[in-house]
Amino acid sequence: MSRRAVSTRLAGGLSLLLAWLAPWAARAQSAEELLAEGLALRAQQDDEGALALFERAAALEPSTRVDAQVALALQALGRWLEADARLTALLARDEDEWLARNRPHLVEALAEVGGRLGELVIECAVDGARVLVDRREVGTTPLPGPVRAVAGTAIVEVLADGHHAIQRRVLVAPRERARERFEPVPLAAEALEAPPARGRSAPGTASAEPAPWLVLGASGAVAGAVFLGLGGAAFAVREDQIAVWNDDARCDRLEGPSRDEECPGPAGAWRAAEGLAIAGFVVGGAIGLAGLVALVVAALSPAAPARACAPTLDGVACRF
Repeated sequence: MSRRAVSTRLAGGLSLLLAWLAPWAARAQSAEELLAEGLALRAQQDDEGALALFERAAALEPSTRVDAQVALALQALGRWLEADARLTALLARDEDEWLARNRPHLVEALAEVGGRLGELVIECAVDGARVLVDRREVGTTPLPGPVRAVAGTAIVEVLADGHHAIQRRVLVAPRERARERFEPVPLAAEALEAPPARGRSAPGTASAEPAPWLVLGASGAVAGAVFLGLGGAAFAVREDQIAVWNDDARCDRLEGPSRDEECPGPAGAWRAAEGLAIAGFVVGGAIGLAGLVALVVAALSPAAPARACAPTLDGVACRF
């Protein structure tokens, strides 16, 4: 083989090697650039933008340094559970030069994050129930151990097949452990643990609502009776004032061509009372008659169906 042919083949092989290595070099450079740009954004307090760049860098070239920046950005954003999980996993890795140099800072960050978290020990009388803490599914019962939760009020939900869902608010103290036990009630059970709230039907029991026509009829009957009573009172006043108007001894007579001018007070009073009596009798009779009709309709209408109510995840649901 000639020297020229050997040189040609070596050049071709070198070109292939460089072409194969080029993506790797570009990838390492790109990850480093993303990391540098993300650190610049952190300095500008743009933690959300920095996190996106760090995650892209981690996808291109995973490393302890990049993963640490992701965890620290999550801490800055207040995403405590994610930051806790990443920092814990990071500190459990085999030691390398970067990790050894920065371990004290990462331990301090983990301690700060841990001060924002507490633990929940969740027990359930039913195995296989799904458990959610703040809408985040954490496993099925029995859980293998305590569940980390953000300090404050946590919403715990237990969902077991064939049982009523349970939702409970639990106070989680920082660096403390709370314990809660759940006992789901089977759907077929008629009695529940808690008594019904005052003024509400007990969950799981049937309740019937009064028919609208019955309510309307009763209201009309009462209102009609009131107006008729007012009309009767006004009529009694009218009769009394007419008696005064007709009695010369009781009426202060004035000189005038008519009885009304001679006795104006009782005259005006009995006429006003007469108007009120007529209005009371007419309005009361009309409303009373409408109420009577409504009562007849209510008596002839079928009874309103009962409804069965039971607790659900969002409160109480009723089946008609």
